[in-house]
Amino acid sequence: MAIRPQAQIGVALNFLGVLAITARLSEDFAPSSSFAAGLTAAIWLSWGISVLGLILGGSGKKKLGAILVIAGSILFVPMGLVAVFGAKKMLNAEEKCDIDARRQFASTNDGTPLPPA
Repeated sequence: MAIRPQAQIGVALNFLGVLAITARLSEDFAPSSSFAAGLTAAIWLSWGISVLGLILGGSGKKKLGAILVIAGSILFVPMGLVAVFGAKKMLNAEEKCDIDARRQFASTNDGTPLPPA
């Protein structure tokens, strides 16, 4: 199961948002403004969390990756919703695979519980 293209597109859109907000802040505030520096750092950190989520999702940790993509995309609403929906689909697919594995195990075990270890 690969990373959902919707999540990848959403994180790319978030990057465009980072660039736009950073450019706007550099125009509107003095370079030494602590507000602009703090907001810029928060936005870049948020985007970095989304990218880390994509990397983890691609390496097999789908649930943690999807949660990080969602957490990192919250600052970028409404553009971030694309990534949020893609990550939600990753979570749903992961849960479906988990449920299917449980059902398969139950059918091979005749539905009887295993003895306690």
